[in-house]
Amino acid sequence: MTFPQEKQDRIMLRLHAGQASVNERADAWGEAIKHLEEWIKIDPKNPAAHVRLARALFRTNQGKKAYVRAKKASVLSNKFAKAPILIAQFYSETGQEELAEQWLSEAEKRYSNDLTTRLVLAEREWRRGRKADAKRHAKAASQIDPTSAKAALLVGMIAQLEHDFTKAERSYAMARDSAPKEFAPRNYLALVLALQGGEDKLEDALRLAQANRQDFPNSAVAAATLGFVQQQMGQPQEAVKNLQLAGSAGRGTADMAYIFAKFWADQGEKERARKVLGQLLSSSNNKTLFVLRRNAEQLYRQLGGR
Repeated sequence: MTFPQEKQDRIMLRLHAGQASVNERADAWGEAIKHLEEWIKIDPKNPAAHVRLARALFRTNQGKKAYVRAKKASVLSNKFAKAPILIAQFYSETGQEELAEQWLSEAEKRYSNDLTTRLVLAEREWRRGRKADAKRHAKAASQIDPTSAKAALLVGMIAQLEHDFTKAERSYAMARDSAPKEFAPRNYLALVLALQGGEDKLEDALRLAQANRQDFPNSAVAAATLGFVQQQMGQPQEAVKNLQLAGSAGRGTADMAYIFAKFWADQGEKERARKVLGQLLSSSNNKTLFVLRRNAEQLYRQLGGR
């Protein structure tokens, strides 16, 4: 039986993409290159394939070819990072942070007015715990494209971390309006509304949290946020149900850890809350910023932590 050429191409594409994944996981980069090149022959306009080939070339010490291939990805789609950003990522993946930093500096110099570059840099600095740099890049991204949901979200996250709740609420609302079906803007907006309190804001927070819980029923974060809002509204019985669901739904986040600690502290389990917060804030691996960090620090001090 002979398949139409289009169907044959789809089958072969999946075959080469899958085999390349196997090779990548096994660090068999030379073999991965062969399959990625065949994939690109079938689908030459797929930027993700070019990024994966760039990584494989980098891992086989073919830096110049890797750069050319990385550059091709951003040419095909402006949603993909520029070549210097990708090369920096490859260096980070191999533990060469000093070289990664050099490429990131180059990216900022050459592409300071590129939205994707600024967003990638802001997200990276946020993960590394560098608030000032994350804030600088997020602000630049929002100036490049005031309608960018990602930029508005990052601006809001940094504002919330700084307890500028008015700015955070405004930025989250902008992100939500630009991407109404996205989880994160609604989730963070619910959190910051609940933190501010007041009947109107709490009701708005509840509607947002309930919508996210309905739209993302398997999300531990959605359940935790709804529980937090209910706790802020003085509904501990409803809150505990969602917090129990959050605790059993999967791996938690730093923000979730604070939400659980806050609930326990409010219920009189102060030592349990203090222990969780102490572990959260003293972890040597926890350099990543999270929007409720300042709240966690304040509660930890209130519970006698140092």
